[in-house]
Amino acid sequence: MKFLCLVLALLAAVPRISFADDETVLWKEVGGWSVAVDKSLGNACFVMTSFEDGTVFRLGFNFIEKGNPFYILMANANWKSLEEGNIRSNSTWTAPNGLSTQAP
Repeated sequence: MKFLCLVLALLAAVPRISFADDETVLWKEVGGWSVAVDKSLGNACFVMTSFEDGTVFRLGFNFIEKGNPFYILMANANWKSLEEGNIRSNSTWTAPNGLSTQAP
C-alpha cells in the first residue's frame, strides 16, 4: 500500500505525463489523453490525463486480476487527507451528489 501511495504521489507531481519505465508503452496521444499499455498488468491498456491542478486520472484494465479487471485511479500530491490505514473496511462513503459506495 505504501508503494501504491508513492506511485500515485509521483504521478500527480509530474505536470506532463511521461512513460519512462519499461513496463509502460505509449501507443498514442489523443485530445489531451495518453493511450498506453501496462506490461505489469498483463499488457492491459489504459487511458490517462492530467489537469492543471496536478490531478492525474487513469482508467484501464488489469488482466492479472481476473475477477475485477477494471480500475479507476485518481491522484494529486496536494491531497493530504488521504492516509494509509485510514480507510476501514465495510465503511460507506457518500458523495456530495448523494451517491454512496461500500468500501471493499
